[in-house]
Amino acid sequence: MANIAFISPSQQLSHEAEKIAAEHNLPLALNEVYSTGYTDNESAEYYKNLVRGGIDMFIARGFQAQIISSAVDVPVIEIHITAEELGILIRQGRSMLNDENALIAAVCSYNMLSSTAKLDSLIDANVKRYITYNYADGVSAVNQALKDGAKLIIGGVANCAYAQQYDGIKTLTISTGKESLEESFRIAKWVATAVDTQKQSYTEIRALLDSSISGVLELANDGTILLANTPVSELLNKRSDEILGKSIFEFLEKNSGEMLRSAIESKAEAHFAVLLPQTKKELTINVSPLDNGKKSIMTIHAGTQIHEMETELRRELLSRGYVARSSFDMLISKSQAMLEIISEAKRLAQFSTMPMLITAPQGCPREVLAQCIHNYSTLKDNGFVHIDCGAWTPPHINELLFGSADKTGEYSSRCLAELVENGTLFVDNIDKLSLELQYKIYCLITHRLFLNGENRPMHTQMRIIAGTSKPLSPLVDSGAFRSDLFGMLSISSIEMPPLCKRPADIEALVLSNIEQLSSELRRPMHITNGALSCLTKYLWAGNEEQLNAFCRRLAVMTKHRNIDEGFVRIQLNLMYPRMYKGDEDEHIVIMRDEKMLQIAEMLKKHSGRREEVAAELGMSKTTLWRCMKKYGLTNDIWKEKL
Repeated sequence: MANIAFISPSQQLSHEAEKIAAEHNLPLALNEVYSTGYTDNESAEYYKNLVRGGIDMFIARGFQAQIISSAVDVPVIEIHITAEELGILIRQGRSMLNDENALIAAVCSYNMLSSTAKLDSLIDANVKRYITYNYADGVSAVNQALKDGAKLIIGGVANCAYAQQYDGIKTLTISTGKESLEESFRIAKWVATAVDTQKQSYTEIRALLDSSISGVLELANDGTILLANTPVSELLNKRSDEILGKSIFEFLEKNSGEMLRSAIESKAEAHFAVLLPQTKKELTINVSPLDNGKKSIMTIHAGTQIHEMETELRRELLSRGYVARSSFDMLISKSQAMLEIISEAKRLAQFSTMPMLITAPQGCPREVLAQCIHNYSTLKDNGFVHIDCGAWTPPHINELLFGSADKTGEYSSRCLAELVENGTLFVDNIDKLSLELQYKIYCLITHRLFLNGENRPMHTQMRIIAGTSKPLSPLVDSGAFRSDLFGMLSISSIEMPPLCKRPADIEALVLSNIEQLSSELRRPMHITNGALSCLTKYLWAGNEEQLNAFCRRLAVMTKHRNIDEGFVRIQLNLMYPRMYKGDEDEHIVIMRDEKMLQIAEMLKKHSGRREEVAAELGMSKTTLWRCMKKYGLTNDIWKEKL
C-alpha cells in the first residue's frame, strides 16, 4: 500500500482527516500539523527526508502543498476550499460586523480556492480576494486589504495571526470542510493505486537490476546518484548508503570526471572508460539521457586492472627519458578542426586497451598528441615509450623493441616491449616497418605477446599508438602493409590536417613562440598584424616543426623590437626560396604574392631600373620603392643565380 502523509494546518483538520482516511481504507503513514516556525528551505529539506524514508505521496493545502511540490518528485494532492465553504465563512463574517457594506478581504494562496468569481454577487457581500504566492505575499496582502478599508480578514492561520495585531480588525481562519477532504481523499485513492502499481513494477525491475552483472545508476544532472543496484556497490567497493545521495564525481579521477560531466551536460549518449583511483580498476561506462532530460542512466562494466609499474622500472624509464610530458592543456589549438581532434582524442584515450592510429603530415605533432592521449588515459602513471621506425634499420628496430641475445642466449638488458609494460608504446612512421616487424606489432596488439628471437613468446600488456604521415590503405593494396594490422589500427583513428588548413592555429603558434622566445632570449619582441597575416597565408610544408623553427629565426635575426611584414618576407625568401625557370638556365626567386611576383618579373625584364619598372606598372617610383621594401626586393634581385 502507498505510504501517504497528511500535512495539516490544525489539529482539528488532522483528526477529521484520520476519520475520512479510514472510511476510504487509506491508512495514513504520517498525519501531522505543520509548524510555522521553519523557513521554506528547512521545510523543503524535511519533506525530502520523508520521501527518503518511504513516503510515496502527500495531501496538503496552501503554501505547504506548494513547498512540498517544489521539493520532491512524488505526487502531492492539494486540498481546495470550495465556493460553498468560503460562502459560509463570508456569511459568518457578515454577522460579526455591524456594517453590511463593510469590506471583507479573503487572503488566500493561489492554489487554495476553487472558482469564486460570482460568489460575492450570489451572497450579496462586499468581498475582495487577495491572491498570494508565498508567505511574504500574505503579509503584503493583509496590509493592502487594511489599506483598502477591510474590516474582516478571512485567511490562513499565519495571515489571520498577523492581522490580529491591529485593533478593530476581525479575522476568520479558513477551515477545510468535509466535502473538500472527501474530494482530496478520493483523488488520493486513485493516485495510491497508480503508486502501488508503480512500486510493484519498480520491485520487479530492481530485482532484475540486482541480478545483473552490470552496475546501473540513475544520475541527476549535477551528478548526484539517485539509484544504484547491488553490482555498483561491488564495483565501487562501497556500501549502498555510502553511494546514494553522493556525487558520482567523488568516485572518479579528474580526467574521467570531465568525460562524464560532458556527457551528462550534453544530454547525449556517450561511451567511454574511467579509472577508479581507489582500486585502480578500469570501468567501461555507457551514459544515456532519460526523456525528460533531467536525469541520466549510467551502466558500468568491470574492465582490466591497471597495475602500476614497479619503482625500479619507473626509475629506469625516467633515466632513459621514456615518460610522457605533454598534456592536452599544453596543446595550442584555436582552429575548429584541432578542437574537434582534441575532443575525439580525449574520448578515445579512455579505452586503454584499444590501439590507435594517428595520421598527420610530417612536422605535425604526432608524438605530442600521443603523449597527451597517454596522460589522459588510465595508463598515465606508467611508461610512455616512443620509437621512430624511419630513424633505424629493421634489424636495429627489432633489437630495440624485442631484444637480442648473446651467444649464451642471455639478454643483456630490457627491451622496449618489456619497459613499456602496462604503459603506452608509440610507434611512429609505422609505414616504414618491414612485414616481419608488422607481424610482431600485430601480435603485441591481438595476443599480448612479444616475440624475441629463439626464446619463447612472452606475455605483455600495453597500448599501441601508431603514427604515420601517409595513408596506409594504398600500402595495404600494394602488399607493403599487412591488412590485419591495418584493420586493428583503424578501429580508433585520428587524422590531423596540415597546418596550412588551420590558419587560426598558425596565428596562435606564432604568438606563443614569440612570447616564449622573448622570455628565453630576454629581448622584448612584438610581431605586427601585417607580419602575422603574411605568416598565416604561407603554405607551411613542414607544418608545426617548420613554423617553430622559422619563429626562432625571426627572434634571432631581428634587430628591432617590432617584427614587421617586410622583415618576415625577407626571411621567408632566404630560408624557403621558391623558383621558376626563366630564359635558358636562369632562375629568379619567386614570391608567393602575385604583386610581388609581378614586380620581380619587371625588375628582371628591365635589369633593375626602377624608373622603367614603375612606368610599365603604372605607378610612381615612390610607390614602387615602398612595395619593394614591403616584399624585401632589391634592385639586384634580377642578378641572383640559384
